[in-house]
Amino acid sequence: MEWMVVMLVLLICLPKKKKRRPKELGRQGEKTVQNILKRLPGHKVLFHDVYLPTGREKELTQIDIVMVWEGGIFCFEVKNYSGLVVGNAYGKEWRQIFRKKKIPFQNPHHQNYAHVLALTLAIGNQETVKSVVVFAPKTTLRISGAMESDAVLKWTELKNWKLPPERALTKKQVQEIARCIQKKRLKGKLHKLRHLRQVKAKSRKQA
Repeated sequence: MEWMVVMLVLLICLPKKKKRRPKELGRQGEKTVQNILKRLPGHKVLFHDVYLPTGREKELTQIDIVMVWEGGIFCFEVKNYSGLVVGNAYGKEWRQIFRKKKIPFQNPHHQNYAHVLALTLAIGNQETVKSVVVFAPKTTLRISGAMESDAVLKWTELKNWKLPPERALTKKQVQEIARCIQKKRLKGKLHKLRHLRQVKAKSRKQA
């Protein structure tokens, strides 16, 4: 009987595991992707949490990760999700099915297309920017519709990326484009708050 009392006391006193918020999970996923990209061969410059003007009035957009690499320029949208993700390449929304819940979210491929346009504008339309949506390995993806092979993948697949025999960019070009992005990106809390307000205003209009 005493051991049952001791066990009950321990269960009550032990700290409960806190549920991580979506923002924390997002940051963790972005950090994981960055660490994988750092290990890729070839010369590269990585940017995280990039705010850029879209070219439409005072509108801003936020990019999770930008990689300027000898293999090309890549714009990453990172989704640290669990469960099943179902969608169509051309659909407006995709769904995350997790613990019997169906959670709709914006088609990340469409979302990242806006990021690609902003980044292309920032670097002066001189090079092709490729869109890549990256999910956590624990996600099961069921995406229909025609899409480029590397457009949507799991971040473990990034480890297999290799430099193409013909480099898309020279080391000098990598540095020049990276300097351009660094110059054009917007920094500071005011820009983050402004972007957050714009996102919330869009959500209210769509509701």
